[in-house]
Amino acid sequence: MIWDPVFGWDWDRIRLGFMFVGFVFLFSGFISATEGGEFLDPTMSLLGFLQKNDIAVLIGTLLLLMLGYSWWRREVGW
Repeated sequence: MIWDPVFGWDWDRIRLGFMFVGFVFLFSGFISATEGGEFLDPTMSLLGFLQKNDIAVLIGTLLLLMLGYSWWRREVGW
């Protein structure tokens, strides 16, 4: 949980999430490089997947933004 109704944002958990994503990026690039590929092959593969499924990505992004906005409205009491 990165939001606590009493104390607000849990910046340690947010920082941990970013560090985890960075670790996965570096680790997958390292594994790809040691297996004979390029360091950015996993990233390019992910970007290729997102480009192939652009409509689904846009719909998912829109739904997540709407969900976040409705949650924020509930939290601030609108």
